[in-house]
Amino acid sequence: MKTQIKILTILFIYLFLSSCRPMGSMYSWQNRRAFVVLPEHVKKIGVINRSLPTKENTGWATLESVISGEGILEDKNGSKAAIYGATAELNKTGFVQAVVMTDIILSGRGAGLINPPLTPELVDSIAEVNQFDALLVLEAFDTDQRNSNTGQMVGDIFNAVITGDINQIDPIPRSNGSAEVYVKMNWRLYESGRYQILDEAQYGDYFLSGKYNYDFAEFGKRSDIEQCAYYGGCAYVSRFFPHRVKVYRDFFRRGSPELLSAARMLDVADFSGSKRVWESLLNHPKPKVAGRAYFNAAIGYEMDGDIEKALELVQKSYAVYRIPQARHYADLLFTFKNQMR
Repeated sequence: MKTQIKILTILFIYLFLSSCRPMGSMYSWQNRRAFVVLPEHVKKIGVINRSLPTKENTGWATLESVISGEGILEDKNGSKAAIYGATAELNKTGFVQAVVMTDIILSGRGAGLINPPLTPELVDSIAEVNQFDALLVLEAFDTDQRNSNTGQMVGDIFNAVITGDINQIDPIPRSNGSAEVYVKMNWRLYESGRYQILDEAQYGDYFLSGKYNYDFAEFGKRSDIEQCAYYGGCAYVSRFFPHRVKVYRDFFRRGSPELLSAARMLDVADFSGSKRVWESLLNHPKPKVAGRAYFNAAIGYEMDGDIEKALELVQKSYAVYRIPQARHYADLLFTFKNQMR
């Protein structure tokens, strides 16, 4: 009975605090310009995997994969998935044609180590033979796993060798749970002819993987890595083309009856009505209400595409009225503004 009362009390407190939360959330779809504008003559791109190690580096790459808890072939299959994801996304846009060059082997360093840029002579020779205007090269690919049974086992063995205490090796694998798997990839886009590196960037993501008794048997994790790598390749390629993104913003719905009224307008999709209310509160005698109105009005102008005005309002919300949330929002808008140049 006491346990039930405690649970009900905690639930009541949670619901009460949630109802008192001053912020609400909204979203909108916004257009984003390309981060990297491709030259007009670039119509055909060759996609090459250069992340796999040479024979000289294979031993180190294998040891690194075991220590970090990776399974066999995870980086090899993951890197292949990444280039096929990038190729599929390029072809889906209709702006360019992309081709995976499986017959071209450019050995790399492996283990996630970034290669030096390709020479102009090599880029031009590959492009000329295959009639490419540019080469998209996966320079490095790596997966790291935390809370790995394999990594723990290898660490125990190393400690036992160093200390001479064989009892440090745990003969019983850890119980099932979740492990964080990190996927990292580095890309370069080379323009042939006049040789320019049009883009160089790193993409990273992670996911939670279900655990089995031995990491080497985690076939489910392997498919997760390949899926994550595939969509990572797609995400990277989106840098080259205008696209739409779903943007979430927190706004103030409490502090005055007018703010609450504007929030209710948003609940029924009356965005223009809520924006008018926020602007009417900019000269409110209470600084807290005015500061929140400036913050909300900035969101309104951002959603309408006026980033300059939105940044001006949110800067005043922070500088004059000391609304702490406005500082982070100002940073977001400033970054977005620079990306639009």
